[in-house]
Amino acid sequence: MKTTKGYLIVLSSAVDAWIDFGANINNLLNKKYRGVARTPSYRLANHGPHPDYYYIELEAVDDYVFNERYKDYETNVIKDFNIALELYKKFLLSPRKFGIIYIESIENYDDSFPEKFNNMLFFGYDFIQEDSDFSYTILSDFPKDETLIKEFFSKLNSYGLFSDYKIACDYLKRYNELDIEKCGDEEWFVCKVYGVKV
Repeated sequence: MKTTKGYLIVLSSAVDAWIDFGANINNLLNKKYRGVARTPSYRLANHGPHPDYYYIELEAVDDYVFNERYKDYETNVIKDFNIALELYKKFLLSPRKFGIIYIESIENYDDSFPEKFNNMLFFGYDFIQEDSDFSYTILSDFPKDETLIKEFFSKLNSYGLFSDYKIACDYLKRYNELDIEKCGDEEWFVCKVYGVKV
């Protein structure tokens, strides 16, 4: 997997992200989720659950999706904090709450923080796919499988992620072993997620 390291603008609430994505929030087990799958969805005018927000967020979402200043097209993250902050400020016009997170894929485990750790809070470990658009993950969309729920749901931290790298790896291994409907067709990888204080 290519290294994914950078910033994402996300909806503050997992419930808002699910509604934005058009999903049924009654199916959302992990309502405290604060991982990668909270990026705002691109949609047409008068579509989606909040059509009145469309015009307020239009410029910000257009820039996020189409403007190469705000996205590295190989990894779909924003590489520079100041550019992420510039885009984040465009989302402040919306009545919905947004935030910035920093993510880093893990090829070889280490417990180091990224360079700008002084303005970041470690949320936990989540999962991404190579070339992901960060619209879903196997923690936000926690499978309704009795085995996974029994073994792992209670191990989620207050951000709806895993605090322990080994537990995250065990969950991913178990998820891959089970004969359940899988989320996405590509392989999943563990990543670190940090909340960025702005």
